[in-house]
Amino acid sequence: MSSGSHRTFYKWVTNINSLNVKENMRLYHLSALVIFISVFFQSFYIDLQFAVKPFMIASALIAVLISKYYVIPRFLKFELLLFTFFIYYCLTGLFSTYKYYSLRLIVLIVIVLFFYSLVRFLFYRLSIASMEKIIMQVGLIFNISSLLFFFNGVFQVNFDFAGNNITSMGLLIDRGMPRLIGTSIDPNIFVLFNSLFLFYFIERKHKLGTILSITTIILTFSRGGYIAVGLPLILGLIVFKNKGRAKSIFGILLTSMTVPFILNFLFDINIWKIINGRFMSIGDDRGSGRYEIWGNALQLFWEHPFFGIGIYNFQQYNLHYFNDFHYPHNTYLEILVESGIVGFTLFLLVLVTFAFKLYELQKARTETRFLLLTLLSMMISMFTLSTAVSEFLFLFFALSFRYVIENEKRWEYSV
Repeated sequence: MSSGSHRTFYKWVTNINSLNVKENMRLYHLSALVIFISVFFQSFYIDLQFAVKPFMIASALIAVLISKYYVIPRFLKFELLLFTFFIYYCLTGLFSTYKYYSLRLIVLIVIVLFFYSLVRFLFYRLSIASMEKIIMQVGLIFNISSLLFFFNGVFQVNFDFAGNNITSMGLLIDRGMPRLIGTSIDPNIFVLFNSLFLFYFIERKHKLGTILSITTIILTFSRGGYIAVGLPLILGLIVFKNKGRAKSIFGILLTSMTVPFILNFLFDINIWKIINGRFMSIGDDRGSGRYEIWGNALQLFWEHPFFGIGIYNFQQYNLHYFNDFHYPHNTYLEILVESGIVGFTLFLLVLVTFAFKLYELQKARTETRFLLLTLLSMMISMFTLSTAVSEFLFLFFALSFRYVIENEKRWEYSV
């Protein structure tokens, strides 16, 4: 073969490889977008005696599409600690009283870990710019869709909010209050989800995204949610001092003050009156009944302090001993009572190690501060939500993993 033929053949092979790389990147980007957005539309689940959520279906389909390209990137320290905790947590099912319920959550943990491995791989293949484009797109879709669902529900009930625990589209009527749940299944979970987008939009100075996120969070009327996003915002202003941040916080406060007046004018929903009533009723409703549940959990913990009562057994114990069929609504207490001091210590170790990693990351790359603020918000939310086995938590871990890896690459190149 002549030298000219060699060059032509080499050029042809190079072009083919280049096309394959581009096609693969498009596949990774589309897959990441679909699996990312599936997490935030959890209300569209299929009930088959257990909830088949959108992220489960998306994970199965995407696993088939990317199976021949799949690799396992190396694990970071906080990930290894996370796996250690969940292995131990699952093992507590061996001595649990209600093994059927333990098995149900163990199966969910396996599914969520499978989901995590897929998202982690997809994020690993994407550039930071591509990943942030996905965060922005999903954040806007999530907030706009949730607002549309909420007002659709408001119009369906004809602005009649009498009743309790009534769902209409993206509206939850809770003791006479019109609370936004959007495309999630609970107002508090909605704020948990939206904390990622709120802090991302604020850090990136995305005005529309910030206004939308603040508006939807206000409409949840979630006391715990307000505190969960408010404290990190205040902490961010104190710790990360700069003129731009002070201006952003002023804009947030102005938006938070303006939105209720606009909604009151357009839809005759007295936002301030509802918010004031929510906080004034904390003592009367005893944290929406959470105080009694937490007391029950502590009683069970003192009876099984070291290894706990077993994974996913609290609800059954609570029913048997206290005639109350509720979850703990507190991640820390749930882990403490079900896995004992051993599991609780492992879980705290995961959170502390992870928080320290994100703190070190934001010092090296200030544009990643939204991750640390989101984590702080999540840790506060865990006082009023049971989120130990949440697809959102694992999505956030995978997102953070990608930024940490990128920072390590930058450090290696600079040495």
